[in-house]
Amino acid sequence: MKKFTKILENIAEQKYFEITAEVTLVVKAENEGEAGYLADSILGGIEEQTDFIVQNISEISEEDFKKQFESNQMDNWNESGGFLQKTFEFKDFKEALDFINKVGMISESMNHHPEIINNYNKVHLKLKTHDKNQITELDHKMAKKVDDLFNI
Repeated sequence: MKKFTKILENIAEQKYFEITAEVTLVVKAENEGEAGYLADSILGGIEEQTDFIVQNISEISEEDFKKQFESNQMDNWNESGGFLQKTFEFKDFKEALDFINKVGMISESMNHHPEIINNYNKVHLKLKTHDKNQITELDHKMAKKVDDLFNI
C-alpha cells in the first residue's frame, strides 16, 4: 500500500485541503519486475508521500484474484467490530421501512439474519455468521444481495 497526499485548491475561498488515501494496487504480471513496472506506470502521475513499497508479492490463482476483486467491488461495506456493516440512506421513513421489509425477505430465504438499526431515513445493517462468530462467505453473499436490492 502507498500513501499519497494531494493538495487541492478551492479557488472560490482560497483554502487548501489535504487528502490522504491508502491505495491497494493489484496487477497481474509474470514476475516482480514486471509488476513493479506496471505499478509505476499506473501510479506515475501521483505525487508520492513516501517511497513505493512492494509488499506480499506472490503468485495468486485466477480464482483468488477474482474473489479479491469482487470483494473490493462492494460499495462502502466495512469490517468493523467483528461485523460487515453498511448504512443505507433513503428519501424518507417509508422508503427505509420498505427496504427493511425486503431485506427481511432476503434474510428469511437465506436463513441468515442481520442486525438492523433504523433511524428515520437511514438503515444500518450488521452482518456476521453467528454460529461461527465471524464474518463468512455467507455474509458477503447477503451483502451482495442487499446491494443489488438497493441499486434496483
